[in-house]
Amino acid sequence: MKSTLLSTFAALSLMTVTTVRAADPLAELLVSKGVLTSSEAGNAATRGDLINALVKKGIITADEAASLENEKTKTSFVTTNELADMKDEVVATIREADGDFGMPKWLDGLTIKGDIRVRYEGFDEDNAKQRNRARVRARLGLEKKWDNGVKAGVKLATGSTGDPISTNQTFEGAANKNFNLDRAYVGWNPEFAEWLTVTGGRHENLLEGTNMVWDGDLNFEGVTEQAELNFSEDLRAFVNLGQYVLGESSGGTDSLLWAWQAGVDFSMTDVLGTVLAVGFYNYQNLAAAGDNGLNEQATDAGNSGAAGALTFEYRIIDIVSKWKLEVAEMPLGIWFNYAINTASDAGAVQLTEDTAWGVGAKLGKAKKKGSWDLSLSYKQIEADAVVAAFNDSDFLGTNREGITVGGKYQVLDNMSVGLTVISSEVLDTTFNSAENDYTRWQLDCIVKF
Repeated sequence: MKSTLLSTFAALSLMTVTTVRAADPLAELLVSKGVLTSSEAGNAATRGDLINALVKKGIITADEAASLENEKTKTSFVTTNELADMKDEVVATIREADGDFGMPKWLDGLTIKGDIRVRYEGFDEDNAKQRNRARVRARLGLEKKWDNGVKAGVKLATGSTGDPISTNQTFEGAANKNFNLDRAYVGWNPEFAEWLTVTGGRHENLLEGTNMVWDGDLNFEGVTEQAELNFSEDLRAFVNLGQYVLGESSGGTDSLLWAWQAGVDFSMTDVLGTVLAVGFYNYQNLAAAGDNGLNEQATDAGNSGAAGALTFEYRIIDIVSKWKLEVAEMPLGIWFNYAINTASDAGAVQLTEDTAWGVGAKLGKAKKKGSWDLSLSYKQIEADAVVAAFNDSDFLGTNREGITVGGKYQVLDNMSVGLTVISSEVLDTTFNSAENDYTRWQLDCIVKF
């Protein structure tokens, strides 16, 4: 650091004499970067005085200052072009300094973001006492991107390590709450293949979909490859491939998920567009992942019984259609999702509870102060249509139908309040007599940073 500054000031000394103009650009630059105060710079009538001030500040040593004084040989003032070159050199020197006079260079491309949500939640459940609770969710993420297409990120979040689809922490005493590794990943979008992005590690769900199949808090552990082909500014085709580990055993059978998805993204006008995606998700040895939190499935056509007792595997065809429109100058999003489990691994026993479908809409977008949104959706999910451990946790898995109504208002640019009401009914009580119809409401306050 000091040697770089020394070389900079040596160059300045070779191009000037001791006497400088009253409004010395170098003095102004050093003040703007916090090296000298305005008073210190004002007391420096000559370049020699500037050098002495730097000695007093501990920026350079007395021997270095003497060396600079001995090198002053020119008698002409600095030209405009020379001054511009010197300014660029000093700015570069300060930029490269690790925090002494400016932001460290390694912060380039680094983003930090997070949020805190405080929630009041109530349940009105058949055959059960009404329940009320308060919960908190805290998330903090960092991501660094480089010019060569590489990125890396890490994210921490509250929640239980045994629950892959919830980052909530219930208020239940003065004990400390968990803050766990939610994501840790590396991604690469190579310059020689800009159409390809590969992401590996524990990362967000990059498949196109809805919470009928995938809960919004779900992260996958494995690798995702994304390829896209832009036919025009308005038409894009994409393919998503995923290889994920659900459960690993040194002495047993690993549980895996293989995902294939293809689709198109078409913008017909500035306010009208659609995304259509078709996916196939092949689960292997899902029952072996019973010790990994995937224990909501049961024998035969029930999806909420004994862990590790699956009669059927899951081979799901997932069709997603999303539309964006504009109504009264407000964005309107509409989605439709259909899924069917095509597995039939039990010989004479046939899988019958194999279908799920849902439809929903969202008007507006709560983003800036004073903005708002409203949403409405309906879902009908048969017992073995999708994996209950991965879909919407607030809807309580599968073997259910019901509606969700929600609204959010942006109180400030960084704070919103929202209310969600979920009414969920059991489709078939013969699979699990303990399941009940219920109404659930959630009042949220969210602050983002």
